[in-house]
Amino acid sequence: MAATTPMDGDGWRFPAAPDVLVEVLARLPPSYRRLLRLVCRTWRDVVDQRTPEMRSRAAILVQTERSSYVVDDLSSGRRRELWTGRCAGDRYEGMCVVGTCNGLLCLCDTKEPGGAITLANPATGETLLLPLLPFSGQYYRPFRWGDGRIATSRHEAYCFAYLPTTGKYRVVHVPCYPDPAGEFEAVQVFTLGKKSWRNVPTPGMSCNLKAGILSVDGAMYWLTVGTEKVMSLDLEVGSVTPVKSLPAPAGPNCQLTVVRGWLGIAISDGSSPLEKIEVWVLEGSRREEQGWSRRYSIQVHMLRDEHRWRRQKLTWPQFAQGEYVLTKHSRDWNCFLYGNMVSDAGRLQCGVLRLSEKKWGMEIGTVGGYGRTFAYVKTTEPLDVYRVSDCRWIHRP
Repeated sequence: MAATTPMDGDGWRFPAAPDVLVEVLARLPPSYRRLLRLVCRTWRDVVDQRTPEMRSRAAILVQTERSSYVVDDLSSGRRRELWTGRCAGDRYEGMCVVGTCNGLLCLCDTKEPGGAITLANPATGETLLLPLLPFSGQYYRPFRWGDGRIATSRHEAYCFAYLPTTGKYRVVHVPCYPDPAGEFEAVQVFTLGKKSWRNVPTPGMSCNLKAGILSVDGAMYWLTVGTEKVMSLDLEVGSVTPVKSLPAPAGPNCQLTVVRGWLGIAISDGSSPLEKIEVWVLEGSRREEQGWSRRYSIQVHMLRDEHRWRRQKLTWPQFAQGEYVLTKHSRDWNCFLYGNMVSDAGRLQCGVLRLSEKKWGMEIGTVGGYGRTFAYVKTTEPLDVYRVSDCRWIHRP
């Protein structure tokens, strides 16, 4: 008879033999496996240690101007194209990556008024187009990218989130860019599997799009304009609250980031020829336990050419991966991505780095003028389970 492990307290008893659990869990979609982690410690350990998605170490997804590639191993710089087959790559050309969750990509077609959102699983080839935003024409505000392309929406105004307690995926649109002051009164939220977008009130809010919009552990974060406060929207209950005050002034030169699954903020003093960047991480699971701790102190030495200061720049929204810090730098009319190992980058003490024009990390590849970076794990999670009548089509290879 299979061994059993009780839940906390007197309750149901579940089969706990690891081999039996693995056989059962292997037949379930990855989204169900993530929810079953919450049953008990034994089930969590089996899911984490014996299922492929949880065992896989996150790779780095790099989006360039024209395509995307995945860096599986930063120590060797080995990379591969994200989309297999020319037709697949052409389908997503011109789309910008909003974010990644559990191997699913959220893409924004900036040529569509209001932005057309597509969910894609590169591993299976499935694609799901979400309904357009209601009254998307009001967000129609053409502007020109650096390469001359016309865009009518801002991919930076979207956020892709996963709610670990319910297994739901949500896409959030922050309509702050039509307003010169970045103000907005509500956000639009789409839950995968539902038919339409819904409004969530956020009275009196503003958003600094340049600093980024991120989701961590079921909440969306952004910075306000002027005061540079970090705000949080709980995507389960829809409540907006300020995050605990930063230990250092954010100022105009700041950027939200993700550091090992935690919300982070990089604050630069904006000086030259020596720029100093402090990266703070918000730790703690409950609001009353949360606190900021300094994770990185980075010094960037610049060189002056005929026209401007030249320097390495951190990549966004994810710049840290394991023992590496990712930077990009423009030279010879192109932009290159580098992986800087912490020990090789001049570690003075824990989390202190020095980057300079004279000392380069490992060159990984070109990124054009773009070079956004995300965490990525290959998954077999299907998208067709989220299709409803208002989703325009789903593609299977």
